[in-house]
Amino acid sequence: MNNEEAIGHQESTRTTSHFIGDQNPAEELQGFLNKAQLPVAFGIAGQVVDALNKRIGHSSLSMNHIAQDLHMSKRTLQRRLKEQGTSFMELRDKVRKHYAVDYLLVQKKGVDYIYTSLDFSDRASLTNAFKRWTGYCPRTFRRLYQDYI
Repeated sequence: MNNEEAIGHQESTRTTSHFIGDQNPAEELQGFLNKAQLPVAFGIAGQVVDALNKRIGHSSLSMNHIAQDLHMSKRTLQRRLKEQGTSFMELRDKVRKHYAVDYLLVQKKGVDYIYTSLDFSDRASLTNAFKRWTGYCPRTFRRLYQDYI
């Protein structure tokens, strides 16, 4: 198969299925749900996850605010998380992913509610993050998987 044939084959296989993998939609959704679980963390990372959970939906999820909640400077928080092999951005991303999937499929919340509750700057920021997490924009993800919840 030459390059043109290979490219044409790739494009045709993308359009024949709405789903990413070869799995059935229910199995694929279960994979997304498993990846979207809240992180299990201990030490300072666990405290960050707890602080983020308390702020979801009503307060800023910024590192400055979380550091204040934990009574330490932003730099100390960064250093202690690095010592545990993680980062604030990684933990916040995992928490946001969990709630985004839950709000979208289980609680049936709209995109505007989700992006404000998860402290994204705008809808586009949420959409970009959601595509990175799942390969789909939020509305497409809901349309594809809402019948499997």
